[in-house]
Amino acid sequence: MSSGGWHMISVHLPDSLADQVAAFIIEETGRGVEIAQRATACGMTCLKAWLTPGDMDAGVYSRLEELLERITARDEKAFSLDGRAVSGENWAESWKQYFRPVRVGSRFVIKPQWEEYEAAPEDVVIEIDPGQAFGVGTHASTALMLENIEWLWSRRPWGSGEPAVLDVGTGTGILGIAAARLGVRRVKAIDIDTDAVSTARANARLNGVSDKMTVSSERIDAESGKYDVVMANIDKQTISLLAGDLARVTAPDRGVLVVSGILREQLAETVAMLEPEGMKKIRAITGSGAGDREGEAWASIIFAFSASKHKEME
Repeated sequence: MSSGGWHMISVHLPDSLADQVAAFIIEETGRGVEIAQRATACGMTCLKAWLTPGDMDAGVYSRLEELLERITARDEKAFSLDGRAVSGENWAESWKQYFRPVRVGSRFVIKPQWEEYEAAPEDVVIEIDPGQAFGVGTHASTALMLENIEWLWSRRPWGSGEPAVLDVGTGTGILGIAAARLGVRRVKAIDIDTDAVSTARANARLNGVSDKMTVSSERIDAESGKYDVVMANIDKQTISLLAGDLARVTAPDRGVLVVSGILREQLAETVAMLEPEGMKKIRAITGSGAGDREGEAWASIIFAFSASKHKEME
């Protein structure tokens, strides 16, 4: 396949292998994967993702083919992998074919800006234009983060005031926007991907929270502040690399760290990464997508410096 321009890829494969392949794509590209169709009646799932010219040149597509051939070798259901070049102008239009409003948890509703939605009084509606940075709320890693954020805000471990929030690896900015929409007056979002920074800023403006949310390409190792809520929807390898900094920027007295982007089987290993930094797990939830706990393949964890904080928030 030619490496010029963006490529939209579609993978049809057995349900049981979908999360493994999605995790591979996320780790290889640093971007999300959309579960465009889960046809459980026939036991097949369709994943959609986008590869940059750099991804193509680096051989991501070829490695994905090799992975699929290897893991489906003993499965009676074959896979299919299709890819086509998508111009920059048509990229966002391709998203519109299947990005629809979705409810996450009991309050959050994630919707594309081009869709109408009649909100209930308690709904927190977040409008997203994906741009070229993913994380629209439908993948489990984002959905689980939003569920944990909702849980935290119902307990407010930081006290009666509004917390200072840091969103590490913000992507589309959805998590920072969620915090701002819940009333936080100070949200800082950082991402080393310049496309993500531009997209997150645009989405902050779209949701009317630009005055509360700053977005920059600052690295976490340059961050000197302390935050009541630190959010990192990244992946296990990056959490391992950033564990010290994630703990360092979390306020030691009342702060919490929320991580996601990890598979359920990586949960214990991720907990072990933060324990040397003095952080303890106070809550972990698992799931496989917004509104769908079948399989429980992904995980999101809340940490604090004191295990006693768990009892404070019960």
